[in-house]
Amino acid sequence: MDFKKSKIEFYGRRSKSLFGHGRFSGKIKYDGLELDVDIELDNENSDFIEGWTNDFEFVSIGRLYADSNFTQVTICIYEEVEYNTSTWNSDTGLMFSYPAINRNDALNISNTLVHRPTDFK
Repeated sequence: MDFKKSKIEFYGRRSKSLFGHGRFSGKIKYDGLELDVDIELDNENSDFIEGWTNDFEFVSIGRLYADSNFTQVTICIYEEVEYNTSTWNSDTGLMFSYPAINRNDALNISNTLVHRPTDFK
């Protein structure tokens, strides 16, 4: 298995919406992209990470899952499967989990935040 060092950065403000859901407004930097985003967690504590680049291109990076205070976060990063089509799957998909210092921590955080019928392994 090949590994690639990756980093995702958040710059902005976190708050709560009128309905008590977590919210983040600001910029996200990932893999050479810088997006202006407005993320508001839904009833499953998730939202798409998508926004506009400085070149006015609309980009979707993936799906974010978080607790309402954004103290635990999992991001499922989309991978392009064909032109203009991206997806993520639990077998081969890339994920970021915070705060995780190893794979076990990352899996525990992901399994806590992502409400799916089967656990990630």
